[in-house]
Amino acid sequence: MVGGEPSHADPAHSTKDSWLDRGWPLTRFLGYRPPPPHPHAAKNVASHADHFLPAPMREKRRARAQEKYEREHGMAEEGGMRRSESGTVVGSPDGSAAEKGKGQGDEQKQPSFGEKVRTKLWNMLLTLFGCFFGIAFGALGGRAPYIRRHNGPIIPAAFGAEAVLLYAAHSSPLTQPRNVIFGNTISAILGVCVAKLFLLHPGFKVGDAFGINWAACAISLALSLGVMQLFEITHPPGGATALLAVSVPQVSNMGWWYVPQILQTSLILLGWAMIMNNLGGRRYPNEWWWKSKWVVI
Repeated sequence: MVGGEPSHADPAHSTKDSWLDRGWPLTRFLGYRPPPPHPHAAKNVASHADHFLPAPMREKRRARAQEKYEREHGMAEEGGMRRSESGTVVGSPDGSAAEKGKGQGDEQKQPSFGEKVRTKLWNMLLTLFGCFFGIAFGALGGRAPYIRRHNGPIIPAAFGAEAVLLYAAHSSPLTQPRNVIFGNTISAILGVCVAKLFLLHPGFKVGDAFGINWAACAISLALSLGVMQLFEITHPPGGATALLAVSVPQVSNMGWWYVPQILQTSLILLGWAMIMNNLGGRRYPNEWWWKSKWVVI
């Protein structure tokens, strides 16, 4: 219970998720969505705007939307006959039933071609802005003194794939925060470990195409993928993060300073994704450290 009313959090994780209601509407940017009082309220056009309202105002607005829906769809008694939600007359003054089947306006309306085009263009616009500013902020972070002191890359190439996932495939299970943060960071640590071990061999030189470089590349990627699968934090850019540490001299020369750069850039892109993907009708993340059945409208 939150404020004397039932919590909108996942009942199966009530002790963990109840704080999401208390922090609304700020918890919107954590991916949380409160459910409507009735599924039909979500079909009301205004239901998308009331996400930003405090709980009391939100409930009143949705209650009015539900009442309007019932009036428009004949769910109240009209002319002595009561129509069910499906459009079937379930009662009449003489107790007889008649008229079965749905009315013309009761079927769920399919989006028109124009609506599909507008939705596609809107998603493309969100992806464009998300990717542009996400990479821009990440590259600006590459000006940090510790990165410049070790001549690190302005932004590791793995974050090109990161931007694609965060801003165009944000609903993927592989793109959730724990995957982004831990998948990238652990892969960077393993990549640096493998690079330092192979540098002990006289025939190994980072960036060379001969010698045992093939083994360093294969081991770093296989090891990072295995660990990510073990801890259920599989993240595609994590594989590239590990591979860069053993194949690119500029990255390898950073040594352990490569790890904080990966963590820093991951947090920058993740933070921007949580803003962009929750402002334009999208929802991100779908889950954090535990699987939570947050309600999507």
